Amino acid sequence: MINSQMWVGHFEFWPTENLIVLRHRLVLSGVNASRRQCEVLLAAALDACECYYSAFQFVASAGAGAREALEAAVFETAGEA
Repeated sequence: MINSQMWVGHFEFWPTENLIVLRHRLVLSGVNASRRQCEVLLAAALDACECYYSAFQFVASAGAGAREALEAAVFETAGEA
């Protein structure tokens, strides 16, 4: 469900290592990536991990369902406390 919400990249589960892995890519045609392109790629990957970490944690530790975990992860608050 998370992967369907991502524009670029996707998460995979590697059962033998018991890991969740983010695969993200930068497609280039015959040129090297610039420093800025690498920074943007890494920032996007970090944002995705930070956004969806709580959903993975919610499923793994609390046994929540996928839909419930995803809704909790993308819930945005408004205003100030």
